[in-house]
Amino acid sequence: MGLIRIIVIGMIVVLSYSAKAQFVSERSVLNNIGKGKWEKAKTQLNKIEQKDSVRTGVEFAWACYFFSASNPDFQIDSAHWHIQRAISDYGKVSGKAREKLLKIPVDSNSLASYHDRIDSAAFARARDINTEEAYLDFLKRYSNAKQRNQAIALRDEVSYADAIRGNTYESFLTYLQKYPESAFAIEARSRYNRLLFEAKTSDQKLATYESFLTEYPETPYRAEIERQIFEKMTAGGEAASFERFIRKYPSSSKTKTAKDILYHLLKEDERSLMPALASDSIRRVQALEKQYLVPFFKDDKYGFMNERGEERIKAFAAEIPDSYLCGNITDELLMAGDQIISRSGVTVLKTKADEIEPLGYGFLLIDSRDCSHVVHVSGFLPAGVECFQDARLLSKNFLLLKKNDRWAVRTLAGRELMPHEWNDIQLLGEVVAFKKGSKIR
Repeated sequence: MGLIRIIVIGMIVVLSYSAKAQFVSERSVLNNIGKGKWEKAKTQLNKIEQKDSVRTGVEFAWACYFFSASNPDFQIDSAHWHIQRAISDYGKVSGKAREKLLKIPVDSNSLASYHDRIDSAAFARARDINTEEAYLDFLKRYSNAKQRNQAIALRDEVSYADAIRGNTYESFLTYLQKYPESAFAIEARSRYNRLLFEAKTSDQKLATYESFLTEYPETPYRAEIERQIFEKMTAGGEAASFERFIRKYPSSSKTKTAKDILYHLLKEDERSLMPALASDSIRRVQALEKQYLVPFFKDDKYGFMNERGEERIKAFAAEIPDSYLCGNITDELLMAGDQIISRSGVTVLKTKADEIEPLGYGFLLIDSRDCSHVVHVSGFLPAGVECFQDARLLSKNFLLLKKNDRWAVRTLAGRELMPHEWNDIQLLGEVVAFKKGSKIR
C-alpha cells in the first residue's frame, strides 16, 4: 500500500508539472506571436498539440496565430475554427482548470471577445468582396455572427443588382425563388411581372394575349390584357364580335362596355338582344329610354323628374339649356351646368357643351367652343378626353375622327387603326376611299 501511494503521488506531481509547463508554453507561444516569430510559435504549437491535456489554451493560441495579420499563414477561417473549438472546450473544463487558464490568460470573456473580432474581420472581408457568393460563404461559416442580419441584407442587395443587370423575367424569378423574404421582393416581383408580360406578348397578337391570360390569370396586367383582347377581338365593329367577347370573358372589366356598345348596335338595327344582354342594367336602360324627363327648380338649382313627378336627378345644376324648360326631354345625355350627365344622373364628362350631336349607334359628338368629344351614351369615351374638330361613323363599324384638319380611323372601342393623315375618308358602296392631297386610295 505504501508503494502504491508513492506512485500515485508521483503521478499527480508529474501531471501537475506537465499542465503547468503547458500553460507556460502557451504564454510563450503568445509572446512569440506578438513578436512576429511565426516559425517558432508554430513549432511550439505543434509540440503542445501532441500533449493530452485541456484544449482551450492551445486552440486559443492557434486562433491568435492565424488571426495575426502580418503572419504569412494569416487565415481568418482557420482562426474562426480554432476559436470555436476553444470556446467549446472551455465549457467542459472544471473550475480548477479555468483558474489555470487565467494564467495564459484565457477566460469566457476573452474568448467571446476574440470570437467577435474574428467574425467582424470575416464580415469586413465579405463586404470588401461584395458578391452574393461572398455573403453566402460568410453566412454558412459564421452562422452565429452578430453581423448575420447585415450580411443577409447585403446578400439580397447585391443579388438583386445582379438580377437588374440581367433584366429578364427569368433573372427576377430566380431571385424571388432564392430570397422571397428580401426587402427587394416586392420590386423584384413587379419587374418580373412586367418583363414576363412584355416578353410573352411581344408579337401583340390576339391569340398571344388570350394564351397569356389563360396561363397567368393572376397577372397584375390583367386589365391591360383584357383591354387588348377586347379592342382586337372587336376591331371589325361587327355585333358578332362583341357577342363573342361577352360570352368568352363574362367577368372581364371590359364586358360592360362590350354590352353597352352591342346593345345599341342591335337596338338601332332592330335586332333581338342576345340572352347575356337581358341583365338588370340593360333593363334599367330600357326603362329610362321609355321615360321623358322634366326639369324642376329647387334651391336655385335645376334637377330632373320623370313624367310621374318622381325625382330622377337631384337638383345640382346652376343652368340648363332653354330647350329643356318645356320638358318632354328624351335626349340620351343631358347638358347640365358644366357637366354632361346620363339619364340616370351619372357624370359622363365634365365640360360645358354647346350641342350634343348624335352620330348613330349610341355614339355622340359633344360640341363646345374649343373642343369636341366623342362619347357613347353609356358614358364610355372611346377616344378618352381628346379634342376633335369633327367625328362621324364609317358605316356602323368604325369611328372617323378629325383633328388638325386630318381624319383618322378608330374602332368602336377606340383603338387607332389609321392616324390623322387623311384629308377625307368616304365609304363608296363596299369600298373605302382615303384621300390625301390630290390622291385617292
